[in-house]
Amino acid sequence: QPTGWTPESVSMPEREAIRQLAKINEIQLSTHATPNVAISGIGEQGFSEDQREKALFEIKKAIDFAADTALGGPVVLHAQEFPRSIAEQYGKEKYKFEQYPTEKDKAIISLVDKESGRMLNLRRDIKVPEVEKDKSGNPIRDENNKLVVEMRSFQSYENEFKKLTPQEMKKYDNSTGKYFYAKYRESEKQRLDAESEFYDERVRELESRKDELQKIRQEVESSKNKEYVAYLIQERFKEKLSQEDKNLLNKNPLEFFKSQIKNIDIQKNRLQEGAEGYAKQAFNIQHEIDQATPIEEYGVEKSAEAIARAATYGYDLEKQRNLERPIIIVPENWTPEVYGSHPQELKKLVQESRKAMV
Repeated sequence: QPTGWTPESVSMPEREAIRQLAKINEIQLSTHATPNVAISGIGEQGFSEDQREKALFEIKKAIDFAADTALGGPVVLHAQEFPRSIAEQYGKEKYKFEQYPTEKDKAIISLVDKESGRMLNLRRDIKVPEVEKDKSGNPIRDENNKLVVEMRSFQSYENEFKKLTPQEMKKYDNSTGKYFYAKYRESEKQRLDAESEFYDERVRELESRKDELQKIRQEVESSKNKEYVAYLIQERFKEKLSQEDKNLLNKNPLEFFKSQIKNIDIQKNRLQEGAEGYAKQAFNIQHEIDQATPIEEYGVEKSAEAIARAATYGYDLEKQRNLERPIIIVPENWTPEVYGSHPQELKKLVQESRKAMV
């Protein structure tokens, strides 16, 4: 049929006619669900529950159509669950297939935020700056006493990952991709941690200065000798006072202290906001690293659950209408650049869907 036709495009009289024609010609029919529907719920920004429900709704309409026209039987859907590198999967084969030259070195590493379903993509050819360290783990410095920084590739992290213990690998979901992503984001987190600590240290310095001011203020309030007061303040304050501060100090020492403490509070609040802002950004990066999961682990679970729900819907319909044949959901491997096309991927999808249906 022309592109754009879906099960609801066929009316009930037409469905009856299809069923009768099949019966007259003594043939059995199978049904293909609307194409280009990813039941995993994958979209441009990542995985979406709304998108997954829409895809499942399309499959259910195909199941209804199969019940009306074929009295059951297989309902085929495209296994196009999510994108992944051809070189990564098919590169293990004898002929080392790839989608384009150098795909193995440049392909996208796809991870997913398991809380939001958002895609976290990283290219394999990205280089990550890291400070070189000696065997004891101490940073190496050059002849000018500056830290030596090297640019590290995905390959170097992959080799490093293989040397980790099973417990360490588990921390990264046994995924080289997540390990690489963590190292990539950690350099940014280190900068934010340093910024937050710098601002927080300034806040502590100002708090200490404020405490000192308040102590001197108490001495000033209890002293009746203004000259002694001025001397006391200038001795305690090593930094230079502005002429305006000096004038205020000589005129009204208590107002001077009030003004100084107020300025400290303003500076402290600004620095505190900076410290908290950088700390929150650093925390958010660590949270994203912790929530990142390999796309296969996340996507197969979503696909299997949706396929199982479609199969359960078909099973219930089969029993309600006492259909001649059982309704069977049949994932079909389709296009090589998406998960589900390789036989091992299709096998895993079927097995996980069966578990989910049970």
